Amino acid sequence: MNNILEEYKWRYATKKFNSEKKISDKEMSVIKEVMRLAPSSYGLQPYEIIIVENDKIRKELCEKAGMNQGSVI
Repeated sequence: MNNILEEYKWRYATKKFNSEKKISDKEMSVIKEVMRLAPSSYGLQPYEIIIVENDKIRKELCEKAGMNQGSVI
């Protein structure tokens, strides 16, 4: 239980991403599994997660998100 608490103490909100860094396939598999297992308050997981890897689409999302938000990329 203490391990979980320590992990939550470490977390922070990322304000800016380095687009030069890439997530490995192995890391992405772990991230996807964590998202799949993440609980919701209803236990129904009523959400969808969309992973956009296409740089052109990511740029368009950034522009359309309002005020050219760099955190979308």
